[in-house]
Amino acid sequence: MAAQKPRRNGIWKRVQAWLHRGHSRSVSGSPTVFLSKAVWCFEKQLSFSLPDQMLQIAEPKGQVLFEDTKNGMYLRVMKMPYRQPLQHVTVTDLQIAFRRFISVNLFPEVTHGYLRHSPMLTAVWFHPPAQKQFRRGNVEVTLKKGAEKTVLRLIQVRKTVFLLLFTDVSPDAEPYMEAILHSVSVKTGQ
Repeated sequence: MAAQKPRRNGIWKRVQAWLHRGHSRSVSGSPTVFLSKAVWCFEKQLSFSLPDQMLQIAEPKGQVLFEDTKNGMYLRVMKMPYRQPLQHVTVTDLQIAFRRFISVNLFPEVTHGYLRHSPMLTAVWFHPPAQKQFRRGNVEVTLKKGAEKTVLRLIQVRKTVFLLLFTDVSPDAEPYMEAILHSVSVKTGQ
């Protein structure tokens, strides 16, 4: 019998041809984000990954606060008892509960979902771009700051809710925020 050559057709040949046609390796077009630090909170009940530039800056009672030194984004992680199902939480409830962090006149976009078997709610507040006007000589200059948003993720495990609140999320920090949210894991056992 003659020695057989390994077959180079199939999926790998099609992928190689697709890459040679000028398509990038990143299908979504978003930049690659590396989350190199693993974090466990609340006696290892909640875990997630963070990029190197996010540092823990405070740990008040029942909270953990992180700051992104590169993009200026903040992450506040909290745990609280909550007996109602998350599906019954309204926009008004969120506005009242988080009025310290979010302007009351902004209404969030709310979506429900599941993280494994745990109900999950995500609320996103879009902050309009700030415009600053000043006069320099005879010329009036308008500076527009990019629109930022606040993202709140609630995950319910039995009668406990874990909160991840991202504030000052700029367009540059958004890929990091999405990657952190995808890395969240909750221990559902006792």
